[in-house]
Amino acid sequence: MLAFWALLLAIAYYDWQHRRISNHLCALLLLSIACNSLIVGQSIPISAVLVNLAIALLLTLPGYCKGVLGGGDVKLMIVLAPAWQPLFFLQAFAIGVLGLVLLMTARTYFSKTNARTAPNFGADNERTFSRGLPLGTAMAMGGLVGSALSLLQH
Repeated sequence: MLAFWALLLAIAYYDWQHRRISNHLCALLLLSIACNSLIVGQSIPISAVLVNLAIALLLTLPGYCKGVLGGGDVKLMIVLAPAWQPLFFLQAFAIGVLGLVLLMTARTYFSKTNARTAPNFGADNERTFSRGLPLGTAMAMGGLVGSALSLLQH
């Protein structure tokens, strides 16, 4: 499971910096999901994976058609389909997108109000929203927050 989170965080960082999601990282992420399923024996039922695939396509294809999301975002959501139960999948998406929009809005606000003391999140402040939404970053944030919340509940 550590490999899964390490790869997802690498995807999140790269997506935030470059708005790209590497095919190689997605393939490794899928391999880590498969290995975790085989080694630990915790696999998601095929019906849940199919529900997640439908959710992934319903959430990403409109954004892809509008140019807000890229093909890598769609690919990542498809790769994550066998990783989580459908409710957690939706929770990670919702928490991640909300958190990311808040972070990007704060970044834009601070860069306009006081450019010298604005937090530097590593990408060009002027093009924060014009470059689209880094869904890889959102899914990693949402997954981490969702996992932390579920750990706190147990």
